[in-house]
Amino acid sequence: MPEALLVPDIVTRCKDLIRAGMEEALEALHPDVAQDCRYYLGWCDLDGTPHRQRGSRTVHAPVVLLSAQAVGADPHTAIPGAVAIELMLNATLLMDDIIDEDAVRRGRPTVWAARGAPESLLAAVGLWAEVNNLLLGLPGDGGTTAFRLVNDQLTYLFRVVAAERDLMRRHVTELSAAELDAHLELCYEHDGALLGCSAAIGVLLGGGSLTAAAPLVQAAEHAGAAWKIMNDVEDLWQNRDLVGKPGYKDLQQRRKTFPLLAAVRATSPAADRLHDLLGQDSLDAETFAVMAQLIEQAGGLESAETAAHSHLARARALLDEFPMPDPVKAELNSVFHHIAIRRPQSPAVDAGSGPRTGCTGRMTGSLPSRRPGEDHRNGRGG
Repeated sequence: MPEALLVPDIVTRCKDLIRAGMEEALEALHPDVAQDCRYYLGWCDLDGTPHRQRGSRTVHAPVVLLSAQAVGADPHTAIPGAVAIELMLNATLLMDDIIDEDAVRRGRPTVWAARGAPESLLAAVGLWAEVNNLLLGLPGDGGTTAFRLVNDQLTYLFRVVAAERDLMRRHVTELSAAELDAHLELCYEHDGALLGCSAAIGVLLGGGSLTAAAPLVQAAEHAGAAWKIMNDVEDLWQNRDLVGKPGYKDLQQRRKTFPLLAAVRATSPAADRLHDLLGQDSLDAETFAVMAQLIEQAGGLESAETAAHSHLARARALLDEFPMPDPVKAELNSVFHHIAIRRPQSPAVDAGSGPRTGCTGRMTGSLPSRRPGEDHRNGRGG
């Protein structure tokens, strides 16, 4: 199914709005590095031949623009922030590909697989440098504050990755419930904070107050947590062509994801069988498929979807607390719905849907709210 049929209209419009700013940022890089970045963004083939291919999902950049509109500004004033957040996200993914040894992303070989780790790292660092240049070059205090927020998120991301790799080396049965809960909070709070950071940048560049716009930022944080949960779901149960990368990667890498932990905490024959398979040192593709079935049978899928719906309901409630033009609220709701549900919104059915019931796992997926820029490097989840 074409990507355009799967995303809200605001996402497609946003890609067009930020394209010129992203191209300008790449012009500052070495030509070879810029070409690798253009390939990664879906603008050309490996040899540089212009070709429109699948790029990033671009859900954070629209939140930047819509948040600026929510505080009464022209969305064009926040385009530099939207460009910066998109460059930042792709920089982190270029590094993720190396760390995770991912050979495929967005349906194509990654820069790491096609060019090598040095080239992927150079592209990531190049994009990150342009994020800094872009935000620090903005007039007034908004760009400087946005720069600090984005750097704060990068620091947090590195902490999440380090904590995750530590847990990947340990069997799930070796971890206490407190350790698992702390890990989940760290991971899902990070993705929530990243989307919240996007909203905060839009507010700042739109001339608004972060204190007054706290409900808007918190709404984005809840939507971001739903995004992370549904990424875990996609790895196990979604169409591989749609996702754009091979499935069962999380199981292969022994990641402690939301559906997995919900399933192993259940009391059922499926959970017991899953425990047995997790204890094996060597697993093949057929076994991963069986494990995905067991996770669903033990309640992992239902628990994850319930948590995502809960975060979506909370995000919508928070949007209602913040006064903004109705069309802006409608588009924010559309983006948040896309993040949490991963299918087009049907106003008659989905707009008022709340969390699902019948969760068989013991995790709720709820996360504490955190203000943009608040110090979260306090040892949780390590």
